[in-house]
Amino acid sequence: MLLLGALLTGGCEWEEGYGRINDPGPHPLVGVWQQVSMEVYLDDDDTTRALALDEALWADSGLAPAETRFAEDGLYLSVQRDLDGRELQTSSGYWIIDEDELMLFQREPVMERQAYTVSFRGELLVRMESLVDWNSDGQATDRLVTVQRRLRETETTLPVPAAPAPID
Repeated sequence: MLLLGALLTGGCEWEEGYGRINDPGPHPLVGVWQQVSMEVYLDDDDTTRALALDEALWADSGLAPAETRFAEDGLYLSVQRDLDGRELQTSSGYWIIDEDELMLFQREPVMERQAYTVSFRGELLVRMESLVDWNSDGQATDRLVTVQRRLRETETTLPVPAAPAPID
């Protein structure tokens, strides 16, 4: 299973105006971030950690840590690569944050949305937590916790994602 694809679940309807940051000026999330660790806890009878990856284990997974760019203009781009640097999956769309609630509105490759609770650890680390459907039971009840490390502070603009196909 591709790790990045599992991060974004759920459908949404589109309206103009997404991608605006609530507060004026650059937000601490603006920049390029690399995934440092990821844990998934399944919502089963016995809550179990289904997956745990940290920097030492990324190579064993066959994947390079995902990188996500958050631009000042409210666009984001996430890329998952293999260990040889080949792109395995790319997603892009809009982001908006209000205090500690981050919402991603993915437009490519499919239209989805995902809410995260974020907490910054200084200027270089951010912890992101969300409910996802990791075990494919049709319910977003599995807890995903990731830690991202800032690689670069500025990302002013990204290409605008293509308009998605209409939802039937």
